[in-house]
Amino acid sequence: MLLELKNVSIPTEDQKCVIVNNISFGIKEKSIHAVIG
Repeated sequence: MLLELKNVSIPTEDQKCVIVNNISFGIKEKSIHAVIG
C-alpha cells in the first residue's frame, strides 16, 4: 500500500490517530497527516 504524505495538520477527532516517537499520525481521506512535536 502506498500512502502519500500530504499537508501537515493537527489531527482532529474524526481522524484515526496514533502517536509514535512524538509524531502524531492521522489517516483521513486516504492521506497521512503528521505532526512532529
